[in-house]
Amino acid sequence: MTVVDLVLICAVVSLAAALAGAAFIAHRMAGDRRSQSLLLEDDPTATTFIVERAAVVETTGPARDYVAQLGEGRVSYRGLAGHLGRLFPDFSRTMLEMPRLKSATLTSQDRSSALQLRNEGSCVRLSLVSAETDVVTLDRGAHASLGAELESLRALGDAMAYAAWRQGPQGTVTWVNRAYLALVEGVSESPATAWPPHRVFPCLDPDEGDIQRLSLTDPDGGERWFDCHLSRVGADLFVTALPVDALVRAETSLSESIQAFSRTFAQLTVGIAFFDRDRKLVMFNPALTDLTTLPIDLLLSRPGLDSFLDALRSRNMMPEPKDYSSWRDHVLNVERAASDGTYCELWHLAGERTFRVTGRPQPDGAFALLVEDISAEVGLTRRFRSEIATTRAALDALPDAVAVFDEIGTLVLTNTAYDTLWGVDTESTLTQITARDALGDWMAKSEPHPCWTELRNHMLRGAEARDWTATIVTTAGTPLKLTFGSLPNAMTMVRFTPAAPPQRRARITPLRGAAEVAARLKA
Repeated sequence: MTVVDLVLICAVVSLAAALAGAAFIAHRMAGDRRSQSLLLEDDPTATTFIVERAAVVETTGPARDYVAQLGEGRVSYRGLAGHLGRLFPDFSRTMLEMPRLKSATLTSQDRSSALQLRNEGSCVRLSLVSAETDVVTLDRGAHASLGAELESLRALGDAMAYAAWRQGPQGTVTWVNRAYLALVEGVSESPATAWPPHRVFPCLDPDEGDIQRLSLTDPDGGERWFDCHLSRVGADLFVTALPVDALVRAETSLSESIQAFSRTFAQLTVGIAFFDRDRKLVMFNPALTDLTTLPIDLLLSRPGLDSFLDALRSRNMMPEPKDYSSWRDHVLNVERAASDGTYCELWHLAGERTFRVTGRPQPDGAFALLVEDISAEVGLTRRFRSEIATTRAALDALPDAVAVFDEIGTLVLTNTAYDTLWGVDTESTLTQITARDALGDWMAKSEPHPCWTELRNHMLRGAEARDWTATIVTTAGTPLKLTFGSLPNAMTMVRFTPAAPPQRRARITPLRGAAEVAARLKA
């Protein structure tokens, strides 16, 4: 190869490189002219975006202002696509089909705006226009008003103390407030900056009602409860989640208290029937059926007070009135007295059964009837009274006068012989008789005797009690045997027993004076 050949080869290579560089420069200049021509074809006042390969390559001035009002620092396709996706639900699917569709028009959910999409080579033109008129034109005043309103709504949403969000028909979260993001960080491992955010309530079902109570589990295993309030916004849902942990704890505590009350209520031996303000039976316990023998189905039918009392009357579980008119008056009296809390009666039934029925007023005009079987108590009281009467009759039959004093020196028991001996009426006196009073009466009606001093020491000065006796004589000349004795519970008894009169000694008359005595007697 000669030098000439080498020179020719170098010249050809240089010429090819120059031609390639010129072609590349021409292609870039053509692309720039094409982008400029795309924008020049549009109205500079229109809100237009040129998108190429998932990037915004050109925007008009109103388009840049529009993005700035959304809070974006720079025009990015991700932020623009997220916003347009919320306004136009079919935006993402339509962008994928643009190579086939060439052009399309989407209408916003509120029917106020439209988005025109046109395929221009490798670019897609997005024009935001009004659905009624044509291209959306926004002056600076309108932008400022929209910006102020947007900032106010953002501030209100972030100031809310509870989580709020908006989700689409498929459950995709499209808007959240600051409290929702904090909730995401607290209950999930997903970062709060991810978009769309994590769904913290995936089981939320709009068909279950407008208010749903749901729970979340913290990473540490704790359970948090929320009342979710659902509101329809077109096809979307606006949800607010109010924390109700304190309310759930209170309801749980109340439920446990009611269960404990129900168990205690069921174990009571006193029958209880609650009547509401309309005098309908609303609650009863098992003891009521056991005492009254009323069938369960009758009580469960919520009978009125008159029907309830009629059922008791038909089963002879309450006293039989003289006639029906007095029975109706009796029902009204029961209702009135029970409402006032003054009703309390003893129902004496056949078979020596006795019920104590008491009325207790309840809030809001309701009242309760308490039925208590006191047959055993009444029978025991009757036996006690019989024994007391028998003991008193036996005491009154004694010839001895008996007086019993309690530990503080009050006269508590005497018999008929005592009242007769000392001329008093201890049964009908209204005042208490003390040991001092009784001792004064005895001393006033008896001859002086040393035993009164000792009796005073025992009864009034608390001297050590011991049993002793003495013989006294009343002012009427009746000799009495006084017996002092101690009884259980620091009580004392003083008994006065009639004593035989002292026998007179026979006088022996000398024989020498017998004739003289006989003569005097004859004279």
